[in-house]
Amino acid sequence: MSVSFQLQKKSHTRAVRPTYVLALSHAECQCFWRCDPRRGFDKMDPMSDTGAAAEIDAIIANVDGWRGTTLAELRRVILSAGPGIVEAVKWKKPSKPEGVATWMSDGNLCMADALKSAVRLTFPQGARLDDPDKLFNTRLDSKSVRAIDVFENVRLDEDALRRLVQRAVEANREK
Repeated sequence: MSVSFQLQKKSHTRAVRPTYVLALSHAECQCFWRCDPRRGFDKMDPMSDTGAAAEIDAIIANVDGWRGTTLAELRRVILSAGPGIVEAVKWKKPSKPEGVATWMSDGNLCMADALKSAVRLTFPQGARLDDPDKLFNTRLDSKSVRAIDVFENVRLDEDALRRLVQRAVEANREK
């Protein structure tokens, strides 16, 4: 029998004490536990983590028009790529108080951001990923990061994106 686990820092700012997520995986089940240093562990369902899910819902709701719809579609595809993918909102700051929608599995997989003329999906380890479908179209000169800018009236291949996210999960596991 093989059981694996991961501990991910879920949030940490000066105003908020760090919260960690412990994911235990076995061939037949996955369990997620949230650990707050002051409150201890509590069981968590990552697909119904109302905190991060509600915050990402709010981010999507605050983005007008096609960019909000595109952001919601990207979220759906990313979450469908694997059972261990967890949502989080990171990097809250005065210039971006809502934070950045982030998806994790053994580390950061990708982050989404609505720009003026595109929705950008950034993969922090994108340079390590094979991209046979040529989805990456920006940040191509970076040594580690790659990104996909999705523009209005341009349809992204959902299956290709799902495969790319799955490769990002595998790359994180190999770290």
